[in-house]
Amino acid sequence: MILHENEIVMAILGMGTLIFIFLNYHQVKRLPSSLTLLSSFYLLLAAWLLTVLEGIFWGEVFNFLEHLFYAVSSVLLLVWCYQTLHSKDRFLG
Repeated sequence: MILHENEIVMAILGMGTLIFIFLNYHQVKRLPSSLTLLSSFYLLLAAWLLTVLEGIFWGEVFNFLEHLFYAVSSVLLLVWCYQTLHSKDRFLG
């Protein structure tokens, strides 16, 4: 069993961000293409949790899923940036 402190800290910070999102969900929904942005974050958080779990058991499986989630999260963030920059509703007011 191999656990790295920085991976645990990232998972904890991600869970804190998730709580912040839940507490401010109505404000977050005001962001353009918020579903895409939130999906990207949820996958990123899942990857952070998987990196902790891979040190405990099923290392190869969780490592593969972790990197897959990082890749899909990055693509979703790219899509969100594109949607936001090309949206007429990008300015909140």
